[in-house]
Amino acid sequence: MSAGNYFNLHLPIDYPDTEKIIADFRKSYKDAEVALNEKGSSLFVPHWYDHEEDLKEFSKKYPDILFVLWCESENGGDDAWKVYAKNGKSYSDYVVISYPEFDETKMI
Repeated sequence: MSAGNYFNLHLPIDYPDTEKIIADFRKSYKDAEVALNEKGSSLFVPHWYDHEEDLKEFSKKYPDILFVLWCESENGGDDAWKVYAKNGKSYSDYVVISYPEFDETKMI
């Protein structure tokens, strides 16, 4: 993980208590309180090394909700990943950048 990162926490759009849950998460973990604002977004934080473990643990309180934490390094590009957590389980997936195959018909 890089020295600084951007974070965004997303809950299901139709979930009625999103702001309450984000407030609970921020109150439960000091780094989350620094990294995320009341809406679950951040501009830049120096570190939050335990973000996956914190989200995994917190998800036990709300076992029916899939939490998605979008993370991106200050370098951007392919240094981005998502953390998925639900009912005390989690995994991370990194962004994959690909280019389409060469298509000579596009040349002018």
